[in-house]
Amino acid sequence: MSASAVRKLSEPSDAAEGLSLMAFLADDVTRQTLSRLAGERNWREPVIEGGGLEAAHRYLADGASSDLLIVDLSETSDPLGAINGLADVCEPGTRVIALGTTNDVKLFRSLIESGIADYLVKPVSADDLLRAIDHASGVRAAASAEAARGQIIAVVGARGGVGASTVALNLAWLLSQEQGRKVALVDLDLHFGSLALSLDLETGNGFRDVLQNPSRIDPLFLERASIRAAERLILFGTEEPLATARHWDSGAFKPLLAELTKAHEIVLLDLPRAMALEHPELLAAADVALLVGDLSLSSLRDILRLKTLTRELAPKARTTLLLNRPRPPGKNDVPPAEFAKTLGEPVGGDVPYDAKAAAQAAGGGKPLVAVAKSSKAAQALRKLALGFAAPKKRSTPRRGLLARLLK
Repeated sequence: MSASAVRKLSEPSDAAEGLSLMAFLADDVTRQTLSRLAGERNWREPVIEGGGLEAAHRYLADGASSDLLIVDLSETSDPLGAINGLADVCEPGTRVIALGTTNDVKLFRSLIESGIADYLVKPVSADDLLRAIDHASGVRAAASAEAARGQIIAVVGARGGVGASTVALNLAWLLSQEQGRKVALVDLDLHFGSLALSLDLETGNGFRDVLQNPSRIDPLFLERASIRAAERLILFGTEEPLATARHWDSGAFKPLLAELTKAHEIVLLDLPRAMALEHPELLAAADVALLVGDLSLSSLRDILRLKTLTRELAPKARTTLLLNRPRPPGKNDVPPAEFAKTLGEPVGGDVPYDAKAAAQAAGGGKPLVAVAKSSKAAQALRKLALGFAAPKKRSTPRRGLLARLLK
């Protein structure tokens, strides 16, 4: 073994340190190699037994479980069937590494598609085992982090005056107050943002400080910069001086979103279309893009253009089209049926014009859904919010019976 390999084996892995592991191996050499690695890496009470697949089935059937399972398939004539059979005895979340004597690309691909983390052909060295274990535990940690990450919803108005900020504010209120989700609402209209004003709050300089000092972003810094709008709802906003048009470094937004999604179930961006063009990384980060427009011809044109842009920047994002009616119907409005036909898809919601409810909200310093709960506009917004109640799913599901181990 090379000197670099020896050094590598002597250095603990962040991904696999403290790992709980079970291994059922058919040969003494592999068992001894793995036992030595387990001692060097401080894995939690590893179970390393002989007997291969049959021993694994017997042991796991009694209710035992671990973070990582290594199983030897060299004594079975149907490796793929044997792996799929493990789904009946393994706990969800277990990562599986298989060992075998068959060196066949087709088998390797089939096993990976079934959901295992890796397949190694015997004989295996300490380096081979270590790389596979580090990869498997790292994949598991990454999957857990992604599952825990909050959902980013970007609300983008097709044009000024279509009520995108009103929609964003009411959605944030419904998701936090009625659904009990932890929500961060970010007003990205940095000169003319109205979210704080709508809630009768002062913005202060906190959000500006965050954007000017991205290297300082951490939970405490963001807590001090935020405005508490309600239980489970915080707001970020600023009113930048009009005399000094500022172009923000794109490096400020990525760490901001990364930190917010760690601490909040929903990060809701009120994203002006000009800001989306200047900082495409904001739209690209969205799990959901809610495009808001009214029934005007110009709004129809711009929703089509924004839809194209969204699918280029965020191809995995769910795009939802919302009709909002902040004014009385006009004779030049596009008929709703023709609007949807031109878009090529149904709209995700239609918020009716409700002057009385809007006036109540404006006078009360609270969202429309809080002061006019039974209004038609509130009911439409509530229905829209219910569509965001389910957890996000961005990745393509794995195939095979073993896939349920990774849930």
